[in-house]
Amino acid sequence: VTSGAGYIIDDKTNLYTDFSFYCANDHFKNAAVAVPYGLGATEYTASVSVTRQLTKQMRLLLRYGYFNYRDSTYGGHNNYEAHSVYSGLQFRF
Repeated sequence: VTSGAGYIIDDKTNLYTDFSFYCANDHFKNAAVAVPYGLGATEYTASVSVTRQLTKQMRLLLRYGYFNYRDSTYGGHNNYEAHSVYSGLQFRF
């Protein structure tokens, strides 16, 4: 599932937010009689971005992201929670 929404704050500033969810719930634990198979994982991501037009040829982007991943297939060894901050400066010519 993925969703996103944007909002124009003023004529030079935009706000955008998005969210995604992923779930694979078909991990079958049958270690007593065979090798376990399938995948069991859940992932959430969310981010918010602000863009600002500084001049006619220059635009600034700031983005914050949150990531959460849980994996039952590998006993939780690949689980993580992360934050990211990203900035970009775009020049048009």
